Amino acid sequence: MRDNGLCPSCTLEMESTAHSLWTCPVANDVWAESSLKLQKWDRYIPNFCDLMMAVRERLSREDVQLFSCVTYFIWRQRNNMVYEGATSNPFAVVQRATKLLQGYRDTLHSAGVRDRVVDSLVGQTQREPSRAWVPPPRSFYKVNWEAYMDSSTRVWTAGVLIRDYEGQVLAATCMPALSPPRGAHPKLYVCVQVLCFALEMGFLDIICEGPTIQSLMALKFCPMGSTIEDSWLEEIWFLIQKFRRCMFSCISSYSNQGAWILAKFGSTLNDSRVWIEEVPVMLQNSL
Repeated sequence: MRDNGLCPSCTLEMESTAHSLWTCPVANDVWAESSLKLQKWDRYIPNFCDLMMAVRERLSREDVQLFSCVTYFIWRQRNNMVYEGATSNPFAVVQRATKLLQGYRDTLHSAGVRDRVVDSLVGQTQREPSRAWVPPPRSFYKVNWEAYMDSSTRVWTAGVLIRDYEGQVLAATCMPALSPPRGAHPKLYVCVQVLCFALEMGFLDIICEGPTIQSLMALKFCPMGSTIEDSWLEEIWFLIQKFRRCMFSCISSYSNQGAWILAKFGSTLNDSRVWIEEVPVMLQNSL
């Protein structure tokens, strides 16, 4: 039992939540190892509540996620040092936090839902290069798309972002989306709207990149089923025939931030919004 109240990690100052997770030199080593841009922040924030207020004001939505995971593993490292005699390993702490966050995101994405708690907070997290946006070949255009459902109104909106091999924005839109019927993939009809928009804009050689929809990825022939989903797949099939070249790929919503932001912005509007050869204002710090 300790009776002096000093931090067991550094034995320099009295232990508190803010000290253990922020002020302590052991915690500072972890923050220096992370990709978060907070190394120049004041190290003597008086309490953890003030620290979280600063985090919400200064960091992006995704950086808040990573910050939360890192603090969790800093506290675990502290407990391991105190109760198990473990040594400090800043690199391992950041790696565990990044792995936990990516696993959490992948689970949400596979379930087709968003984190409403994190959405209420305010970047870029440390991500693998393979998860970043990849430009299309020179002769193609990349059509990124995403769908968003407002949790209060249950209304769906779509966001579409079309770029060339240099990453230049050629067209973008956010628009209302048809609410899916029971039994059909909620984002399947949005794909119909996405293809129609690409055709309307005159892009005939495209890579259509959006959320994972197994039935869409497996579409090789014209569907002959009788379900609502089959009828939408059939419409997608006929739209594909209007392109010179049309390929599909999937991407996580966390690597598809431009389309996601557009889709969410669309939920604040009453009709569609289109941008041609200009970057929408809400994307200027996100691409």
